[in-house]
Amino acid sequence: MDTNPQAGDLITVFLGCPIPVLLRPLADRGVGYFQYLGPCSIPGLTDCIPFLGPLPSPWITRKPDGYGGRGDFLFLNTETGERTKEDPRLEPLNRTDWERIDHVPCADDPYFFDYFKNVKTSEVINSDPRLLPDNLRRRGVNLETFTLV
Repeated sequence: MDTNPQAGDLITVFLGCPIPVLLRPLADRGVGYFQYLGPCSIPGLTDCIPFLGPLPSPWITRKPDGYGGRGDFLFLNTETGERTKEDPRLEPLNRTDWERIDHVPCADDPYFFDYFKNVKTSEVINSDPRLLPDNLRRRGVNLETFTLV
């Protein structure tokens, strides 16, 4: 299998995946089928930029040491020194629906994680509910579905 990028390959950012991936269309399978070639590093496709846009100045991201190298992204205001878990590109968390909770990670948790609990149903998820597909679509993000073979 040739994993070097070729004309027609796609660089894709999947929800929940911390890095972009390289996909190759599989013409023999039909439209919408792709072979996963592996992760790739593309400047400018970090910090959720494809879904939320660039961080506004003077904000930058920082990753403090966490549990076994895992941790949370923190957002740092380089002018004021403020550090927060709250992404300055997102609307405030609707605390009548969701609350951020502490959680010691397990093997199945993402490398960077935050846990949120639904106040009404007690459902716990390991991602920000503001980044769920329906919420991203409401923000105007064009999401697509891929079939990986």
